[in-house]
Amino acid sequence: MSDRPYTTLSARKILDQMAAAPDDARNALAERLLYHTHERPLNRAEQQLLFLGMVREIDLPLNNRLNARAAAAHKSLELVDADAVLGLLPTLESSLDDSTALPWRGSIRHNRIHVGFSLSYVLLLSCLFADQTRFDRAATQILSFASTLPTEELGSGFFRTSANLTKCLGLIALRQARAGQIEQTARTGEVIRAALQLAVETRELRESFFPLSRNLPRKRLDQSGPLHGVKRSNEFKENMRAHRILACVQDLGDPDTSAADRARTDAKALSLCVSRAYPGECDAQIARFDALFPPLSDDKAR
Repeated sequence: MSDRPYTTLSARKILDQMAAAPDDARNALAERLLYHTHERPLNRAEQQLLFLGMVREIDLPLNNRLNARAAAAHKSLELVDADAVLGLLPTLESSLDDSTALPWRGSIRHNRIHVGFSLSYVLLLSCLFADQTRFDRAATQILSFASTLPTEELGSGFFRTSANLTKCLGLIALRQARAGQIEQTARTGEVIRAALQLAVETRELRESFFPLSRNLPRKRLDQSGPLHGVKRSNEFKENMRAHRILACVQDLGDPDTSAADRARTDAKALSLCVSRAYPGECDAQIARFDALFPPLSDDKAR
């Protein structure tokens, strides 16, 4: 029997199995499918049906229920399924409030900060398929959440969380810049800068408390050998992407940035902030953002 039996099953069969399982087994299966991409059905449309079904039909603990909402939204955005995105939107709009019941600390799958920004990112992208009012309402809530994070509660997992935080605030800063709100854009950029600084500091603090783990030989075969042979990890790529977004936002928040540079930076920032797993979703999200918030031309940027 395959050790990955769910890759070839339909979403319906998996959901029926989950519904019939005892609570512990149901939750274990949900976590297997939510957090291990190689366990899921191979077909992306089946993955979407699976996560939509988990949201609508399956009783799960709060953290997995919220992560299932994020996963369902991600898959709907990937497939550019506007009907499914809009159908999930009311649930996503209440999810940030729902996440306040999670603890500040703990693994990234359970803590309020990481789950909150996972939900915030898909919420903002989903609002692009609705209207300006819903985007702006979500942006206000998310910017408040980011600006008031209790820094004493940030753990080493915040390094990964900061990637989604930066993409969220990058989209918000772009909205502000296109509205001519240069000072607000600069303030949003300062929140991003502080978050990325704290992400590094909390990671370094963990290393200072656990120095032995830092000094142990590396075990990953793909990362052994000379420095020039080390492959880029997804975590590193996302962190570099976050710093590129920050640089764009800082330029957009600088009143001395020229009109031509502002227009170029605006387009670059938007391409960095939207989902990039598949070209179709990236193009659709850029088109929707431009439709709601028309892009800066050289004349408008002056």
